[in-house]
Amino acid sequence: MNYQVLARKYRPTNFAQLKGQDSLVTTLTHAIKDNKVAHAFLLTGVRGIGKTTSARLIAKTINCTDLQINNSGIEACGKCANCKAFIDEHHPDIIEVDAASKTGINDIREIIENARYAPILAQYKVYIIDEIHMLSTSAFNALLKTLEEPPGHIKFIFATTEVKKIPLTIISRCQRFDLRRFTVDELVSHLQDICRQEKINFDDSALKLIALHSEGSVRDSLSLLDQVILHSKEDDKINESQVQNLLGITGIILIYQLFDLIVSGKTEQAILFANDLYYKGSEPLSMIEDLLTVCNTISKAQIIANFLNNNSQLSDGECNLVKDLAKKIDKRGLAILWQMLLKGFEEISKSSHAIQALEMVIIRICCLADMPTPEEIITGQTLSPAKPKIVSSNMMEGFKKIANMFLENKEMILHNQLKSDIAIIACESGKIEARIIDSLPKDFSSKIISKLNSWTDQNWQFIIVTASKEGGQSLAEYEKELISNKRDQLIKTDIVDGVLKAFPGATIDSIIKTQ
Repeated sequence: MNYQVLARKYRPTNFAQLKGQDSLVTTLTHAIKDNKVAHAFLLTGVRGIGKTTSARLIAKTINCTDLQINNSGIEACGKCANCKAFIDEHHPDIIEVDAASKTGINDIREIIENARYAPILAQYKVYIIDEIHMLSTSAFNALLKTLEEPPGHIKFIFATTEVKKIPLTIISRCQRFDLRRFTVDELVSHLQDICRQEKINFDDSALKLIALHSEGSVRDSLSLLDQVILHSKEDDKINESQVQNLLGITGIILIYQLFDLIVSGKTEQAILFANDLYYKGSEPLSMIEDLLTVCNTISKAQIIANFLNNNSQLSDGECNLVKDLAKKIDKRGLAILWQMLLKGFEEISKSSHAIQALEMVIIRICCLADMPTPEEIITGQTLSPAKPKIVSSNMMEGFKKIANMFLENKEMILHNQLKSDIAIIACESGKIEARIIDSLPKDFSSKIISKLNSWTDQNWQFIIVTASKEGGQSLAEYEKELISNKRDQLIKTDIVDGVLKAFPGATIDSIIKTQ
């Protein structure tokens, strides 16, 4: 019944133990030494980095009656009446308020009314208001005047994770400290110290995985460590595999393999691989998060010089995988992939069928591997050049009739362009699909459509396919090929063969159909 979770058991009791927030510690140490303590503080930052802990240490230290001042800093004695009352958590002059549950103006009025009275035990009456951004607008307005000119015995300490929601009029009246996230190395070092004190055997790789999963939050890392310790009780050692199984985290090497399959466009293999990870305990949302991390790592490796050489968070094996993948996909592709993964994260988090949502995300991304880039579309090049399209004689004869309409209507320029400057890929009633062979005016398609619509009383489509480098045939090529075939057939006849033999050096230049 007396068990304390690690986050509470190892909560700092003085400024010397408050790791990672050197700016705050230095400023407050000098302020307390010189008796220049501000009347209001605002502590901001993400969850679990020590906002409330710092607020309590400030309240404890400024009220200590026997401060220990030395070269290394300043420390509350822990023995005076104020320190003992604080340690026992029943100090009458240190009042903690949860703004998430007391958001209204009446709650703030109560604080303002009580603030007029002198402290009972300490020098200062300290109000610690947590998650202050949750206060209503009227509550902030009520607090404003007292905050600007508080009684000399009052100190306010505010803590928040969302400083942007606090009115600027409140922020401007506070001494603000932005508490930073802990780095992975700092968290690992902290976890190692605690494991040694708890006499827990551990692998560094396991603690590193916990640190990575905590996203810079000390409290989150200690909560996870608590859970892992209980999970590994039988084995009496914390290892990476246990952490992965407990948290549903996939081994990073496997995530790199999945990433490789996706960027290579191997849809079937990627889906089967993701399903295998799922049935082994990996959560779809966790897989997407890990894929986002890999995408970010590869992007930074391409942009930042010596990123891989100076990154202690990556193993040698990961560095090699990053180098290989950086050759397979460029910066633009990574940017698109990031957006699609981020969209997939939103879809999976809202879906009641997470693995199916993950499969659809993979399918969608894999399809990109077969799509041309914008530059390739403009230049008419593709990642995989299209196979030449076989053009039937019936289709070309149909297009020839269309082209002859322009000849009959004396549109000679358009007729010549239709005949020589485009390769026909498809031609059917009301629709022509072609590839550009030579440069054409920007209004070429619109002119063709306008003329055909007026001559045929039908709505036409004229589609220029710029993504195909090969395929199709021009009308000029078709007619030349037709003449060549007929010439070959004529040469084989006895009459023509006899004429050519009778006139050595003679050639057939054209074939004219007569009545």
